[in-house]
Amino acid sequence: MKESELETMRNSFSTVKSRSDTIKNATSTKKLIRRVEEIKKFSVNNYESLLGQLEKSFERNGIEYKFAKTSQDALNIINKLIDDYDAEVVAKAKSNTLNEIDLKNHLNADVVETDL
Repeated sequence: MKESELETMRNSFSTVKSRSDTIKNATSTKKLIRRVEEIKKFSVNNYESLLGQLEKSFERNGIEYKFAKTSQDALNIINKLIDDYDAEVVAKAKSNTLNEIDLKNHLNADVVETDL
């Protein structure tokens, strides 16, 4: 790589770092961080009430749901649904929860990923 190309890359990275630091240190960003912390604290402290609201909302809107306390409970529910529907294909969206329970490895299947 030519020295001029390296210098251009260094300048670009420096610009990105500077802009990133500006955003991170902005008053509005710090306010958002505090607000998210408040929401998280409220949610943890009011977990049961919020869960009750969620259940009522799902029922009111005709949404079926299952509740799992552990990763293994979730995998067992998924296995039962696969069996109940005699499913041969399981499609999933990008989901942190499904990644956290390691669904992909649990299914031990070839997974075709797509950005739909």
